[in-house]
Parts: sequence; C-alpha cells; structure tokens
Amino acid sequence: MILVPRIHEDGGEETRLPSISITASVVPQVKE
Repeated sequence: MILVPRIHEDGGEETRLPSISITASVVPQVKE
C-alpha cells in the first residue's frame, strides 16, 4: 500500500503499472 501513494506522487499513469504488479503478486500468493 506504501508503493501506491509513493508512485502516485511521481505520476498518475505510472501508478497503474505498479498497481497491476502488486495485484499479480497477491493473486498467485492467495492461490498457493
């Protein structure tokens, strides 16, 4: 959750890319 606000300050569009990366990491973790 800290990465979302941190990147948001850098750029709004860039926040979308990291958001997907975090979600992809959580999805596989939950499946395991």
